[in-house]
Amino acid sequence: MIDINTLPEGWLDQEEADLLLKWAEKTKGPIVEIGSYKGRSAALLAGLNRWLICVDSWQDYEGQKGEEIYKTFLENTKGYLNIEPVRCRAEDWQPVESEFVYIDGDHSFEGTKAAIEKALQCHPKYIAGHDYYRTSDGLNVMKAFDQFFARPVAQAGKMAIFQL
Repeated sequence: MIDINTLPEGWLDQEEADLLLKWAEKTKGPIVEIGSYKGRSAALLAGLNRWLICVDSWQDYEGQKGEEIYKTFLENTKGYLNIEPVRCRAEDWQPVESEFVYIDGDHSFEGTKAAIEKALQCHPKYIAGHDYYRTSDGLNVMKAFDQFFARPVAQAGKMAIFQL
């Protein structure tokens, strides 16, 4: 497994990163990430040497300008030629076939639900979701995922894996 201390800053912890990689490795073909922020999980998933489509609007966030966040993402992922950033809202993105989709974007109920609906259009075997927990904005994420899935097939920290 990859030591997360070698990755760009972000919220993904070691246990969550290990789980994400374990389930992404069970699939073939391109990987889709909806919500990329500064590129921590993108750098992690890009290490699998598969095409990685990173869908994010890179809007202003918690006092940070969207343009600066996007520049940081590009800087943090510049060594990976297999990453394709797509700068738009998940709802506006044209999905591609993908066996594995990772969602960690808009943490509102509506935003998470829209991301899941778009992810399902990729016909994945698995959807991973971060911030699936019972406090703060995790409640919105959990509520949205629970509308689509009975329960995760695996979970570590705030990371949940759902099988289709």
